[in-house]
Amino acid sequence: MAIVVEWVHVISCIGLVAVIMFQVTKSEGGGGGLGWGTIGGKATSSLNIPVGVERILQPLTFWCAVTFLVSATLNSVDEKKLGTVLTVVGPLYIIAMVWGRQLGAWIKKHFGAE
Repeated sequence: MAIVVEWVHVISCIGLVAVIMFQVTKSEGGGGGLGWGTIGGKATSSLNIPVGVERILQPLTFWCAVTFLVSATLNSVDEKKLGTVLTVVGPLYIIAMVWGRQLGAWIKKHFGAE
């Protein structure tokens, strides 16, 4: 079981590095795509709406980072207790992936500031 957690950690680490490499920074122009900056004098927009590839890369970066964090934490758990921890963490992780956005909106609505 610990080997599976280690492989998930390695794959999430490589995936996170790859996804971050494709991100477009604000100084690169926001709409150039894949880090090529402002091509053809294209100015950045004042709107913060992801378009094109950024629309896919933002949530993918978030979930790669969450997977990296969870797998790094699971790597520190003792091998004897790993099965028990995974029975709790596994379903919580899947629930967060499926209903994370709705859950975050609900928490913000009921407990957060407006």
